[in-house]
Amino acid sequence: MSARKKDRIFSGNSRTVQEHAPALFPGHAHIADRGAGDLPPVVPGMVHGEESHPPDRQPWEGVMEEKGKGRFVRGHVFPVVALVACMALPPLVCAEDVVYRVWPGADGDCADNECNLQAALDAAENAPGVDHEIRLAQGTYSGNYQYLPAGDHTGALVLSGGWTQSSAFTARTIDPTNTVLNGNGTGSVLRLNTYPGSRVLGDITVEGVTLRQGVAGGAAGGVDSWGGGLFALTNSTATLAVRRNILENNRAGGAGGGCLLLAGGPVDGGAEGTLYLEGTIIRRNVATGYMDGADPESGEGGGCDIIVRGQAIIRNNLVHDNRAGGADSGQTFAGFGGGLLVEITKGSIHLVNNTLTANQAFSPAGSSEGDGGGLYLMTDEEAAPATATLSNSIFYGNFHNRADAGKDIRIGAYNGTVTISHCDYGSKTQTVIPVEIANIQSDPRISSNSNSLFYLTFGSPCVDAGDNTALYMPATDLAGEVRPGDGNNDGTAITNMGCYEKVVEEDFSWSMFLPAINAAARRTKN
Repeated sequence: MSARKKDRIFSGNSRTVQEHAPALFPGHAHIADRGAGDLPPVVPGMVHGEESHPPDRQPWEGVMEEKGKGRFVRGHVFPVVALVACMALPPLVCAEDVVYRVWPGADGDCADNECNLQAALDAAENAPGVDHEIRLAQGTYSGNYQYLPAGDHTGALVLSGGWTQSSAFTARTIDPTNTVLNGNGTGSVLRLNTYPGSRVLGDITVEGVTLRQGVAGGAAGGVDSWGGGLFALTNSTATLAVRRNILENNRAGGAGGGCLLLAGGPVDGGAEGTLYLEGTIIRRNVATGYMDGADPESGEGGGCDIIVRGQAIIRNNLVHDNRAGGADSGQTFAGFGGGLLVEITKGSIHLVNNTLTANQAFSPAGSSEGDGGGLYLMTDEEAAPATATLSNSIFYGNFHNRADAGKDIRIGAYNGTVTISHCDYGSKTQTVIPVEIANIQSDPRISSNSNSLFYLTFGSPCVDAGDNTALYMPATDLAGEVRPGDGNNDGTAITNMGCYEKVVEEDFSWSMFLPAINAAARRTKN
């Protein structure tokens, strides 16, 4: 690992970026580059304990929530086992929060707690020590939004999508396609905190939104080139939760094309926090690399760049068609972690039931700089010992142009132990030898049918090949299917590897599907 990698985290070198859309690697032409097209309407779910949903409904489809006596009352819309899992997560809001009601076209006056998004973020950042929830009405928001408290802010911030104005913001449908924040290629879509000078000490939650068309790459570089879709940083012992979102078509010059997430004071040896990244689709983002004078600098974390001091739980995510480095503006940049770059400076990380495929990272010709087409996992060279566990996940079909690189997994500079258990990967390189348990290295036979893309097909070696006892195994999959299922019909329920539990025929299709593969408009292969 180059010294530049460390400098990126601990010093904030300058960054620049050019605006170009990421391109698919030709070898993955079967992966349809679905755009931001329309989706079929979501059938509203019921509140207050009534179940009304097709069995293949997404966990965010039709889930309605109401606010009662300062707390959420969650409707029984998806299985009880999933509700138990949700209860184990950080609470969405606390009883004493201030609630802002936001919709596209609202004005900037928050006197009645109804205003536009940036005005609500401004009001929240100027009230330190108070918990705030910003409820976004369904619709499209265009702009570049920031939450940058000037002093220490210990209050929590919740930004949640899917609310309906017609219900006076008392009910919501959790479907990230119904609440879209579009950065219009003019800056990061959403920036929550900054570095250096972090002032957010409270929890941050982002749930149920799509962040697209963000570009992080200010003329001054540094932190401005991190996190094209989302930049979020919490300090102290706070929790950063990013769940049930879509991050798509974003760019960063330095790091984190789709998102850059930092939790627990990782940049200054501070306290240990907690990070959740779960139930999120991360697709078609790019960390390009940039020029530092005459010197090309690497792009890092094409999908997301995640840095944690404490504990990170990364589960039930679909990460595909992202890129780190590569050709851009006549220059070929090195790339680290085409799908995800995950760094832990102390504590533990758990990657559980994720699918990383068709991601890319690059090295310039004749250079050894760059690695990890799918996942790049590391600690800083001077970090405290840390543990990393990869379980029930698929890292396959990713790309790196250098023959000796880890196309699917790269374990970089690492101080601690790594365990890979019940995973499917193709190519792996390492600086430390991981503990390996019941892994396979076989084509996972992911469906190439545009109606069921990224699902496992019958006969896949990943079906019923996971570990039901894996720590932090989610109770449902990305599509709301209960885990574990009996995918091979042998009478024993064992979880699959990857983000999906349902197994399909290659030509199978149905109407209720993941937003990534749902609409007819997205069924055209490029």
